[in-house]
Amino acid sequence: MEGIEVRRSLAPDGGEGLFSRRAWKAGELLLKDPYLARLEAEAFDKEDSMLLAKAYSNITGTGELARLLESDEGRALWPGPPDDYRRAAFEKCVEATYTEGSVDAKAKRVQAMCVFSYNSYMTQDGGRYHTVFPNISKANHCCDPNCWVVVPESAPGEVVSVRSIAAEDELTVSYLCRSDLLRSVRGRQKMLKSGWEFTCCCRRCASDVDDSRRFSCSRCVEARGTNTTSTSSSITPTGEGESLLAAVKSCCFALNAPGEDDASADGGCDLKVTACAACGARPSSSELTEWRQREIEVEDLLEALPEGLYAAWATCEDFAKDHPFHGLSGRWKNFIARRTLSEAAEAETEEEKWALQQEAEEHRQALQLCMAEVLHEDFTDAAADQNLDDVPALPLPGKLPPLQPQRASSSSSSS
Repeated sequence: MEGIEVRRSLAPDGGEGLFSRRAWKAGELLLKDPYLARLEAEAFDKEDSMLLAKAYSNITGTGELARLLESDEGRALWPGPPDDYRRAAFEKCVEATYTEGSVDAKAKRVQAMCVFSYNSYMTQDGGRYHTVFPNISKANHCCDPNCWVVVPESAPGEVVSVRSIAAEDELTVSYLCRSDLLRSVRGRQKMLKSGWEFTCCCRRCASDVDDSRRFSCSRCVEARGTNTTSTSSSITPTGEGESLLAAVKSCCFALNAPGEDDASADGGCDLKVTACAACGARPSSSELTEWRQREIEVEDLLEALPEGLYAAWATCEDFAKDHPFHGLSGRWKNFIARRTLSEAAEAETEEEKWALQQEAEEHRQALQLCMAEVLHEDFTDAAADQNLDDVPALPLPGKLPPLQPQRASSSSSSS
């Protein structure tokens, strides 16, 4: 790995990680990494333990299981703690589905399940495989990553920088897909704890403010004589939307208070936010109550998608127009852009297809603006070239949550 080395991470309980030996510019390809082993994902999609057994039989026959467990690269990957509850679940699964295996063969299959559980990525273009890499799988998570992982189905995995990286910096990636990085600190921590059994201590998670919960300052919007509820297409990087863009960037950030639920004992609102970054004004108590109530409503609607889509549409669109840099708005735009593109692919006429594609592009642009503001990425063209957008392709996979026999698992999110 020219320009990259493996060494102990500085993050708490980070284990080994990837570190840069030289400076990199945004959008550079840092690493190409052929996979060690890949497992068919159909078993997890269908929650079928017999298909899972077949998938492991397949990688035994191709030699990938031996490569995963017996090579120096495979043995260097973390298989989870010895007392991990997943290991006990995997042992039960193997006993039930691999009755013909010897004690040693069963133990190897359980060990392989544990390695896949903590180290695999889902391939793009349909997510057919769970893939483990000798080097990419060592990269540690950060909710403000300086790199993205690209996982083609039939080519080596790639690590691409999303901003400038200095020599000696740790190369970090996200185990979550990009749209999930727009979740609140509490939401991300819940996913990471459930999926990978750790608490993230990155800059975003440790901050005093939750940068994914941005509420537009109504005073700044009114002072500029603009209205964020006019049209979603007016939020554009250039042209007539510039004044509106400046207005909605005047935001009040929710304070990061882990463990609190933004609800007071008497049922009122306890949402706490910063003063507006632009004008210094603080929202009234009635504004705070309204913001929190709408936030809860939109969150519930997004979690229920795709069911209830048409009931959710107006509420989510209005919230996205009023608070376009809130993470919920980005997640809504991600979902609806993908949904609209899917409808365009099934359109009966070229005119209908074109109209739907234009609509999807408006939603995608709104998503990109939200992403750029929250994630501070330095490049856009490189992201498009490397297929790093959630739209129009399937979401960038992110690292897979642990593969549990009881349920299918996927790191991508539709909202």
